[in-house]
Amino acid sequence: LDEEDGVWAGTFFGGMNRISISPHNFTVLMPEGNKDVTDVFREVCEDNNGHIWVGSEDGGLYLVDRHQGVLHQADVNWGGEEPPFNIQSQMMVGDTLWLSSISNGIYTVDTKSMKLIRRYKKTDNTTEGSMIGGISMCQQNGTIFVSSSSGVYIFDKEKEAFVMMPEMTHVYAHHLYADRHGNVWVTSFDQGLWKIQQKNGKWKAERTNFSYPCTTVIMEDSKGLYWVGTDLHGLISYNDKTGVTQQHEESESLQHETVTNILEDTHHRLWISTFNGLYSYNLSKKIVNHMTLANGLPSTHLNYSSGYIDKEGWIYIGTYKGLLCF
Repeated sequence: LDEEDGVWAGTFFGGMNRISISPHNFTVLMPEGNKDVTDVFREVCEDNNGHIWVGSEDGGLYLVDRHQGVLHQADVNWGGEEPPFNIQSQMMVGDTLWLSSISNGIYTVDTKSMKLIRRYKKTDNTTEGSMIGGISMCQQNGTIFVSSSSGVYIFDKEKEAFVMMPEMTHVYAHHLYADRHGNVWVTSFDQGLWKIQQKNGKWKAERTNFSYPCTTVIMEDSKGLYWVGTDLHGLISYNDKTGVTQQHEESESLQHETVTNILEDTHHRLWISTFNGLYSYNLSKKIVNHMTLANGLPSTHLNYSSGYIDKEGWIYIGTYKGLLCF
């Protein structure tokens, strides 16, 4: 019996096995009364009134009803605009919900009145503007950033338009992360890890010396160490001061996974989403636990950039078969 209530069993021909005897405490939330919509969920965020907003990849926008265990379709007045489809990212700015769609541009919604404020379909208001396919969004020091398969945009408040960062042109920017030091981190599918900093009043992007080119997600833990998810090379830590990257021995089982998201809970455990289930990583005890369908997950495919911890400590993770909640 180990410290996390797992039983280790040695066998003659089946290797060493770890059996989790913890109860199945996962809840799976699905759309209410609609079996025709998809069940692939991605982005989760919380508004100032504690409502949890969920974006699906081809079922629209939902609100969580945890008491009834369902997802209600968000009753938003889209003002004649085409509702968002294939939602990739969401964030709250005051009472405004910003959400990006891979094919329908970027929307802003007033969460109090449940009305569309504006839709940004192209990079400017003319027919010459290019279509915006937003993959990820974040806000840092009052500036809004949007990533896409062709680079990173900055929202220009004066022009009311999205402007491409010249250094990030032609970079497949997958995930954006605003750290607590005023920086924005960019993971890319083809050019490694990037860091955006504000210098002399302007935002500048530079590529880091991170050791692997295909990065999927990044987060900073409570001790200031950055954790980077990669494609097929698992979880790697990155020290921003020294530039050192490291794969940790205790996370050996993760070293060949595609990491899709990383969260840190109040007990300083990492929750690592992959295409092969969910991992918990106890940093202080250096224990890694792997959870799959046998532990109550609805799917082993956990979605990119999908994870949120609300004010009550509940964790939400989007999967290919519903929204995981625990």
